[in-house]
Amino acid sequence: MKKFQFLGLVILSAFKLSAQDARFSQFYANPIFTNPANTGGGFRDKLSSGRVIANYRNHQPGLPGNYKAFNLSADQHMDKLHGGLGIQYSQSCVAYGFLQNQAVNINYAALFNLGEKVQLRAGVQLGYAIRSVNYNKLKFADQIDAMMDVSLIPSNLTTASFSNAATGILITGESFYFGSSLHNVIGAQLVV
Repeated sequence: MKKFQFLGLVILSAFKLSAQDARFSQFYANPIFTNPANTGGGFRDKLSSGRVIANYRNHQPGLPGNYKAFNLSADQHMDKLHGGLGIQYSQSCVAYGFLQNQAVNINYAALFNLGEKVQLRAGVQLGYAIRSVNYNKLKFADQIDAMMDVSLIPSNLTTASFSNAATGILITGESFYFGSSLHNVIGAQLVV
């Protein structure tokens, strides 16, 4: 029965698939990237503290053209804003630079006290991104001149720049937390 449930879940998830953002194996070490509601959530001994976080992923470094991703973020809780403010830069590169993504985001998360020990954070992220596809990095058999071993097709670079947005919510208590986020609300359509 569990096999059928799993198979049903896989089939249902295949109806609407889009491009994905970078994935970091230690998502909890990249809170702003995971959910904009985490902005300004760095606390130490119940006092707000700013934080700067850098993450790097080099997926399967032994393989040629491997996937690389980098993320740098900084955030701070500010009482005057009743929440946190942050900035984030992310970059990823696939297949020797065939597909590259860069983004700069500004985050804000409002903080609401729901009781003595329960808090609600609602976050929003606004950003600007550049996505590029470099067809010159690809070589196919029908585009190589056997005599000269060079490509017969001129280089082609397609670039799209776009605005993007994300939103998230986070409810925390002394012994629990629950959160949800929605990324790429605006998103880009880059036809390959």
